Amino acid sequence: MNTFQVKGRQVDVSLIVREPSDREPHGAVEEKRFGRLVYVSVARARQRVGFILPADVHGYFAPIAQLARQD
Repeated sequence: MNTFQVKGRQVDVSLIVREPSDREPHGAVEEKRFGRLVYVSVARARQRVGFILPADVHGYFAPIAQLARQD
């Protein structure tokens, strides 16, 4: 099931994967849509949310990567 198929549903675990080749959202509209997509992915998880991020992540996911590295 992809993120667009979870409307009105919940999942036990949500896993968000960021590939090094993925491009960052550009412009206010694209960034807003991307932010909503990430929000839905996180909000639909009942128990856990996981992020798989490349070591040199930047842009939108950089704050999340910093939180993960504080362990």
